[in-house]
Amino acid sequence: LLNKWLIMAFEFLMTYKFEGILYRNKCIACGYCQSLAPELWAISPDDGKAVWIKSNENSSEVVFFNISPELYLLVKRSAETCPVNAIKVV
Repeated sequence: LLNKWLIMAFEFLMTYKFEGILYRNKCIACGYCQSLAPELWAISPDDGKAVWIKSNENSSEVVFFNISPELYLLVKRSAETCPVNAIKVV
């Protein structure tokens, strides 16, 4: 019974889409997120603030983005590392 529950929970998590929010207006351009996950974050040459690589909406002050289950832990660690809480996972 426990194994069946674990399998169901795993399957749910692998299909669930998480959402992230990047508050560029809070970003202080420390680069922690980019150094932690360079495949997800970049530093904008225009203002030096973080950008979500997979988004075309990085000019906004607040950027909403979808997170695949495979990337969830990296984004979560990025959010925990950000000293000004400019990254959120919801």
